[in-house]
Amino acid sequence: MKEKTRWQLPAGFFDLGINICVRLNFAVMWEFTYYEDSRGNALVENFILAITERKLRTQLLAKLGLIAARPFLAEPHYKRFTNYPVDFGELIVGDFRIFVHRVSKNEYLMVHAFRKKSNATPRKEIDLAFGRILDFISRQNYEKGSR
Repeated sequence: MKEKTRWQLPAGFFDLGINICVRLNFAVMWEFTYYEDSRGNALVENFILAITERKLRTQLLAKLGLIAARPFLAEPHYKRFTNYPVDFGELIVGDFRIFVHRVSKNEYLMVHAFRKKSNATPRKEIDLAFGRILDFISRQNYEKGSR
């Protein structure tokens, strides 16, 4: 199996999937990183790359880049979930929802994404995202303890 190459984009560039990059001429306020499961799969990245309509995928990633440049995350682009023991919410990007967990002051971890088809966010999608956050936290605690 061919190993996936990871490369770093220069500051201000955003990867729009499949060899497309765009230069945004403003400062990035928030950093969004992909959650990787225990096998190393970046599930949100895979979801985005699986969008077959190139225009739709490009629009999604461009809007995500614009959200990253906003001075604060709030509605209509972000909805925080309450009653959870972690900082957890969803980025609202058109019909798509990307669940994020705040890792540090300016960094969010993208843990789950789906295309929304109804007004309410399905409970199973929220539970799946929350489970991935718990997995991320437990693996981080394990790595800290084994050092």
